[in-house]
Amino acid sequence: MFMRQDFLRISGKTTLTEVANRMVQERAERALIVDHADRPQGMVARFELARTFPTNVNPFAIDSDYVSSRLVSEIMNRNLVTVTRDTPLEDAAELLHTQKCGALIVTHNGLLAGVLDELDILRAFVELFTSEKATLRITVEINDPQLDLLELVFNLAKTWNLRVTGCQVLTHADKRIGVLRISGQEQRGFTDELWRSGLKLINVRR
Repeated sequence: MFMRQDFLRISGKTTLTEVANRMVQERAERALIVDHADRPQGMVARFELARTFPTNVNPFAIDSDYVSSRLVSEIMNRNLVTVTRDTPLEDAAELLHTQKCGALIVTHNGLLAGVLDELDILRAFVELFTSEKATLRITVEINDPQLDLLELVFNLAKTWNLRVTGCQVLTHADKRIGVLRISGQEQRGFTDELWRSGLKLINVRR
């Protein structure tokens, strides 16, 4: 997943003026509001924040002396759209388009993992379609019920300097089937390691 992990996190008790200042300092287009356990509670974009100020006030101007004591929890968008770290890139792109949400919250094992927006999607597709080797789609049969395919795939991808763009586990005819997508240079070594791990390779194609 081509998510970003360096996004702006703030508390719901942050004032709107403080949020604007943080956005300027960190060059952020949106801020994610989290609770004390780092669980996402809401999100606010620059344009949404700007609409809460008087029309003659630019909250992002360095010399602005206007102060808003309202809390960001009062205006944040609570209808967050979430995906997991193994959601296929094309599915995430479709969600962004159909839900008109601006950004997706990425979770892993129920915890906050990152944020994915339209620019991230664009960069991901550019990287995929301009890479020396296209994305490889691999289908495997998982015989070990204890095997965590996602963890295995991400560890192997890190070893071989590859990028994982999709990883799903499906059940078909009482069999666990894994479908994953990778891109990068060392795809042959990656598939060899998958085979050695005990997985049964069903199909490999570009």
